Amino acid sequence: MTKEYSAEDIKAIIDKVNMYFIENIGAQTNNWDDAVYHSGNIRAFMATGNIEYYKYTYEYAKKHEWKVNDGQYTTNGDDYCISQVFIDLYRLAPDDEKLKDTIKNADFNANKRTTYTWVDLLYMASSVFSDLSAIKDDAKYADDAFRAYKVAKKIMWDEDDSLWYRDANFVFKSGKLQAITPDGKKVYWSRGNGWAFAALAKTLEGLDKNHEAYDVYMSDFKAMAKSLKERQREDGIWNANLDDPNHFGGIESSGTALFMYGYALGIRKGWLDYDEYFETLKKAYDGLVEHCINEEGRLLYVQPGSNSPQIWLDYENEEKRRIATRQFAVGIFIMGASELMMMCEDYFPLEIDISGIE
Repeated sequence: MTKEYSAEDIKAIIDKVNMYFIENIGAQTNNWDDAVYHSGNIRAFMATGNIEYYKYTYEYAKKHEWKVNDGQYTTNGDDYCISQVFIDLYRLAPDDEKLKDTIKNADFNANKRTTYTWVDLLYMASSVFSDLSAIKDDAKYADDAFRAYKVAKKIMWDEDDSLWYRDANFVFKSGKLQAITPDGKKVYWSRGNGWAFAALAKTLEGLDKNHEAYDVYMSDFKAMAKSLKERQREDGIWNANLDDPNHFGGIESSGTALFMYGYALGIRKGWLDYDEYFETLKKAYDGLVEHCINEEGRLLYVQPGSNSPQIWLDYENEEKRRIATRQFAVGIFIMGASELMMMCEDYFPLEIDISGIE
């Protein structure tokens, strides 16, 4: 619990950012970026009770008929990230039809098909499997996700720094051009590490503590928390390259929002020590609110779709870089802010009532 913030003040920020997004931009496709927004939006609903959030995501799920990848089998986590949305909606109002296609696709993947070829996929996919194992009381989903995680970790995890490379092409020891900055440093993409940090937090939340993956995920999560804390800027933001401020440095909000979510959930659940990490969380939230939200509520400084710091559309144009926003970053921000809000001393858990909506 914290007295640093008022729950109502944080809720006001969440509403400002989210309603601006819903009214001016929107997210309607079943692609990963829209799905990430909606998974954050439904978590924000659970925390704030703003029924408009629920209606927006419920209509989104209905529009896509509760189907993953339009009902076609897929092994690409980007394509089944929407499962996270269906799972949370199911939890709020259980109905087997909501998860029928999600389970069908997960069964297909759990037969040793789960892969995390690039680090983003940890977020898109991992919590789907831990949550389904809990819902179905069947460890096979979490088992195969852990098998895939161990494969990915051997390739993309740096043992010295407890951080992730985006994929095999960015492993420093590979010597590849894109894996080394002009100053000779490693390329640790902020958003890529954010996907991993948030994925570990969200997966741990739903995973059986007795599962063999639990201690591994927890150890890696705590190691990342320590490593990331050391790399945070004084203004609370993390550079796009965590190890080289001269490599496309400056304000970037999506990686910071992902870290904020991971720290907030980790502290709230007691996985991370409050005294050691709350200041890191506070700096991240304050930095995002001060530098990355305009008066209307638009989330700013979001690096567009990319795989690294150096792939950054309009980086050299300061104004275009400032106003750049993306739906996935909005979803992560409101989800992370919701976790922080639930830590406030004056926050009281809500009784969710969606009767008459479905």
